[in-house]
Amino acid sequence: MMVSAWGDWLGLTISLENLEQLSYAEILTHCLYGMTWFGSSEDDIQDYTDELQTKCSEMIEQPDDDAEGWPFEDSDEADFKQKLDG
Repeated sequence: MMVSAWGDWLGLTISLENLEQLSYAEILTHCLYGMTWFGSSEDDIQDYTDELQTKCSEMIEQPDDDAEGWPFEDSDEADFKQKLDG
């Protein structure tokens, strides 16, 4: 969901359980955090998604060369895993 278009977020349903356990401000905070995790605009998120898709395709096409540039030229594996784990 974190790499979804912002318009997709508008159609999400918030469960009654979440509404009972979280304030509106907390729900909004979680949504904004998820929406902007990979960038502060939809264009940034699309760029990230495109780059990730390209790298995944390259790794599938050339499995013997999977370490070079993993997953991005300017990142290392630990940095990427940290970003995924939050």
